[in-house]
Amino acid sequence: ENKEEDKYAAEDFSKYLPDSAKVDQPSQQWQLPSESSSRINACFQRIKTGAMLGGALGGSFGFLYGTYAAIAYRHILYIPISVVQAGFGFGLFLACGMIIRCDEGAEPEPIAAAPSNAALMFGGMRAMGTSAFISAGRTPFGAARAVSDRAHARSE
Repeated sequence: ENKEEDKYAAEDFSKYLPDSAKVDQPSQQWQLPSESSSRINACFQRIKTGAMLGGALGGSFGFLYGTYAAIAYRHILYIPISVVQAGFGFGLFLACGMIIRCDEGAEPEPIAAAPSNAALMFGGMRAMGTSAFISAGRTPFGAARAVSDRAHARSE
């Protein structure tokens, strides 16, 4: 048994390799996809999902309507025509909706609390302090009413 193990250990198996494998080659460098390409892939997946869901939903409604039309007008070709048309239409709209939802990936800037035009129209909002009304959860018209009530109380 030792002779067979030595025989295999001593044998040069490189004679079975092609010539291209005998040359030193640079190692393969695996790189993770960049952030933009993964964002593009995620957006493309969302668009495909929207189109498939829309096509399935539209196709099912098209089948229902096509069945009704085929029975009412006694023409069987209404079924596949309405399935394809409704499926394509719904799929297109849902895919477009997913395109709109694909963002640039940047976090949106927080919107600073600012008085609305309606509250500024009645005046006094800056004197009362905008943050008090926003933190209290009042609407701009409710805030304007509070300002006008205080102004009315001062005048009396």
